[in-house]
Amino acid sequence: MAAVPPRMGTANIHDQTSIERIYPADEFARNSSENDQSNIEVQHGVRVLSVPDGDGNFELQAATKHVGEAGGSVFLAPFRSAYPDLAAGYQSFVKDIITAAQGDAYDPATSPGQGDPRIRGARQ
Repeated sequence: MAAVPPRMGTANIHDQTSIERIYPADEFARNSSENDQSNIEVQHGVRVLSVPDGDGNFELQAATKHVGEAGGSVFLAPFRSAYPDLAAGYQSFVKDIITAAQGDAYDPATSPGQGDPRIRGARQ
């Protein structure tokens, strides 16, 4: 039986292979096809859970997101129609992950906390 790649881990913006270990090309291919379905309710992709530290390390997780789910940490979902050439598309998506990690992936100052009006009201 083949080893199952990690679903979450530490990646590095200076090392594409660290991202490829967490989110391999076969998962990208499967997710991009699933996400292109017209009636999907759940998107498949990756979630950037932290900004890079001084060495470029950040937390990355293969994840799903309901199409109506509000934002939080950065979620990226591949779509097959955007990547006609899967191999080139995968490399482009990995670069998109790096770009997202270097941006506003997670900012504790803007995340809701106790007393934040975005989390008031009845819970479902």
